[in-house]
Amino acid sequence: MEEKNFSAKRIENIVLMLGMTVLLSVALGLTLGFFVDQIIADIIISILFFMLLVFCLIHGRVAALIADNPAVDYTVIRNIYCIFCFLVYGFSFLPEYTAPVIILPLFLAAVSNITIGMTAGIYFDILLCLTVHADFYELCAYVFLSLFGCVLVGLLEEKKNRIALIFIIPCMNMVISVAFHFLADYSFDVNLLIYTGISGILTDLLIVFLFDRIKQYAFSGKSRSLEEIMREDYPLLAEIRSYSKTDYRHAKKVSELCERCASLISADPAVVKAAGFYYRLGKIEGEKPYVENGVLLAQSNCFPAEVIKILSEYNGELALPSTQESALVHMVDTLVTKFEILDKNTVSSTWNYEVIIYQTMNEKSATGIYDKSGLTMNQFLKIREFFVKGEKLF
Repeated sequence: MEEKNFSAKRIENIVLMLGMTVLLSVALGLTLGFFVDQIIADIIISILFFMLLVFCLIHGRVAALIADNPAVDYTVIRNIYCIFCFLVYGFSFLPEYTAPVIILPLFLAAVSNITIGMTAGIYFDILLCLTVHADFYELCAYVFLSLFGCVLVGLLEEKKNRIALIFIIPCMNMVISVAFHFLADYSFDVNLLIYTGISGILTDLLIVFLFDRIKQYAFSGKSRSLEEIMREDYPLLAEIRSYSKTDYRHAKKVSELCERCASLISADPAVVKAAGFYYRLGKIEGEKPYVENGVLLAQSNCFPAEVIKILSEYNGELALPSTQESALVHMVDTLVTKFEILDKNTVSSTWNYEVIIYQTMNEKSATGIYDKSGLTMNQFLKIREFFVKGEKLF
């Protein structure tokens, strides 16, 4: 199912990044004494660049090339990007050829992908060189170092390469900068050698202390998102609560049971908890098609891809459950719904209670609805026994 709605969160993050891009252009222009027409020209160049970056972001998200998540909301990328805008402004005060530009594309690529990191890194190089009136050779040096930074991302992910890279980075920084400076005026500057060496060491320190942390921060986005959408003050959750107290109680019941049952089949408890709560999300739109409406609402709120997938498989109407988590959510929702429509007196005895569970689950399983989920017979029996001997459904 294709996403048809724009995400407010993605739009907000893109607008903030665009604002920082324009602000950086203006700040550099004013600081370095540009005329108004020069600043306007820089802003136009920056906006054109940003259009290219947005294209890369959209393509990367749709192709799941950003944190393996097509539902990513760009928050992590926005945070890193805005920090780097401030860093680039600071770089404008450094001596020529000494800005540690390797870190810009390296860390951006680490939280997104190489294409995005390279695009942003080269843009920052161009903007920096335009505003400080750097020559062609300094621009070449910075672009070369940015490309080198993008290459480093894949190498740094393997820790066995890091010791060698710690020595290589300062050397590359010095050699490239000194070589291009020599081509510019055929002179050798000892101070430049020292400054670029210090810049390389600073780059090393940032990589050692921040690379793993930033990678972990980027790929923990799903966990943060799952926690966020399950907060009581989350707007969509509050909307369900105000829409119908009955539906809200049903959602809470399914969510809690799914979370407690997840460990029996090694399912992700956070995913099934969220998917169980929002399983009937499409109903708050008030009109059919419920499944499509629910999926579009989830997409527009940047739900994790795993949750969106489960919602798209609601009740097997458009697609059968394709994961164990999806099968679990369907089972629990079916059982809770069954007991909601029964009189408690009907199931007051243990015998009646167990018969209804056996009958309901066996009938659903016999339809083949769980055949594509990867759920084994042993796992199915564990779930069934969990409800027969464990949690009460009324």
